[in-house]
Amino acid sequence: MQVNISRLGTFLKTADKTASPGELPNLLNKDPGLYGVPTKEIDLKKGSDGFQDEGYGDLYDSFFDYIKKTSRKEIPLKKATTNLHISGNRLISKRFVKTESYFYVPHDEYEQPSNKEASKAVLRAVLNREDGQEVRVLYAADMDAIDEEGKFVEIVSSKCPYKLWLKKQSLHYYMQSYLGNVDYIVRGQIDKDNIVQRVDTIYTRMIPEKGVEWNADFCMKTLFEILQNIKDHLKNDEDALMIRIRGRDISYDFENPANCNFVDQRFLDFFDTA
Repeated sequence: MQVNISRLGTFLKTADKTASPGELPNLLNKDPGLYGVPTKEIDLKKGSDGFQDEGYGDLYDSFFDYIKKTSRKEIPLKKATTNLHISGNRLISKRFVKTESYFYVPHDEYEQPSNKEASKAVLRAVLNREDGQEVRVLYAADMDAIDEEGKFVEIVSSKCPYKLWLKKQSLHYYMQSYLGNVDYIVRGQIDKDNIVQRVDTIYTRMIPEKGVEWNADFCMKTLFEILQNIKDHLKNDEDALMIRIRGRDISYDFENPANCNFVDQRFLDFFDTA
């Protein structure tokens, strides 16, 4: 299985679910006192009391707005996009948002965390199977930070011990970072009081080699099969599909399109959809 991922652009998702194209994530804080065993206290409780999760409800709005703002009006929609579109919102908690804020420049440890706005990258993945079949996907992915070399960074925190995290929990972060074209993860090990005890840098490409319980190639083949099944089922623009995942079982059932109208009509009106 061959996977090629291209970064097409970036944008800031604003509080009103629109996009500001070209905006980059916050600059990563490389203060040595924050890494390894921190010499500076990283207390994730500070400033987080008033956190409200205000980042949901934007699975597609800002992504569609980015496409509109970077395309010519009334061109065919298929020229502005690919045949299949996905956009993912990550699981967010106030702890994750606060962890991210410690590693931004500038930084205020008492700053109240917020997820009203989010930096996103627009990417195109081309998945090629050994038999020559190909799936192309256009999607948006959240970006936590960018370093001085222009590399994207994922910032996470966990109470799970490092080796156990790699073994049991790293698949989610690997797939998220790999598909997001993220070079490395900055991971904070926190205690029961939400104070960071250790910070490690983990390169995305190295995670599958660190004693994990999963196989990266198998995961990519499974992803390809899911996307190919979606593509095979959705032959007509008016079709809608419900995908149900129960453990290792995946089912694909046609759904009434009236129940799946997630595309804003104004987005469709912007393009020539004839």
